[in-house]
Amino acid sequence: TRGRGNALRLAITGQFGDGEPAWNDGETMETLDLCLSCKGCKTECPSNVDIAQYKAEYLAQSYRGRGVPIRARVFGHVRALNRIGSALMPVSNWVLNARAHRFVLNRLLGLASERELPRFGKSLFRHRGEAGHRVNATDAPCVVLFGDCFTAYNEPEIGIDAVRLLGAFGYRVEVVDAGCCGRALISTGCLDDATRAIGRTAARLTSVAREHSAVGVVVCEPSCLSAIKDEWRTLRGLPDEARAVGAAAWLVEQFLADNWDSHPTRPEFETPVGRVLLHGHCHQKALWGADSTAKMLARAFGAGRVRVLDTGCCGMAGSFGYTADRYGLSMRIGELSLFPAVRAMETGDVLVAPGTSCRHQVREGVGVEGEHPVRLLARMLRVSGG
Repeated sequence: TRGRGNALRLAITGQFGDGEPAWNDGETMETLDLCLSCKGCKTECPSNVDIAQYKAEYLAQSYRGRGVPIRARVFGHVRALNRIGSALMPVSNWVLNARAHRFVLNRLLGLASERELPRFGKSLFRHRGEAGHRVNATDAPCVVLFGDCFTAYNEPEIGIDAVRLLGAFGYRVEVVDAGCCGRALISTGCLDDATRAIGRTAARLTSVAREHSAVGVVVCEPSCLSAIKDEWRTLRGLPDEARAVGAAAWLVEQFLADNWDSHPTRPEFETPVGRVLLHGHCHQKALWGADSTAKMLARAFGAGRVRVLDTGCCGMAGSFGYTADRYGLSMRIGELSLFPAVRAMETGDVLVAPGTSCRHQVREGVGVEGEHPVRLLARMLRVSGG
């Protein structure tokens, strides 16, 4: 963090020769290329320097002089691509993984051939009737579920279980296709596109929340919530309603745990056979702590069965681990703490990981399927409470 911070300071203040900011300095780019954008520095650095945000700004400034690279455009607009892939599945899943097509993608985007690309699912918004788009009576308190790009188009079963889980606690759930939170656009430096997208998304979420007098906005994916609660406060050019949405947004399990005493109903849960081992998402750990998930798991299964793993970044870090030049480093990062902890699991233990990137990395690195906390909680609901 200190090295990257110093490199950015020298480049931005024009200390590389001519006194002008060096927005496209090759060596500065090299230092930023290996930044995971994990946000750990925001809480672990004594100066609380958020290198991830500085990196996004530096990339955005560099694009004004050289244009936006195709890889940044593709990775940044992942929601649009996922929407298309979901609409065309299962053909899209075959196309992505067919040898010839994958070879072209690898060359065009610099993807690692070892990586399996995420599969598309039937859109969560097409599941609304099946999921119980509106659960319970119309006078039940309403919760707005933000359909992030991964839950909506890659793993809709998480969103379906979120609706079921919230319904078991007595809430009416509005599943909203509000648009992009801007996380991928911000991380790839596409800040102008991010500002426009966030403005539209915040307006849509605000409108739906007001229409239904919602008691909260809930999100399944921690990286998307981190954008809503962090960058939506600091990115220039955003409307005031973006900050208001951030103040009312929660992880699904965090909303349930923090409002435990005020839910209309409280269901009971079955207890897993073994321990529940939690690997928190980097943004979650950096901004509001892994306890935002662990607390609800402990309420459902008992504190003695829940263990928060002492792990760092999984190594995937969004699109970081997909590229050929960083794949090896990505896997070595996983081996630092996460992979050994997963290999040490005992029979009956369940690995819980809220982050989609984390689950993908564990599956490829260790061959273990991590479970989203919402899915585990919904699966363990007692029939009488579900």
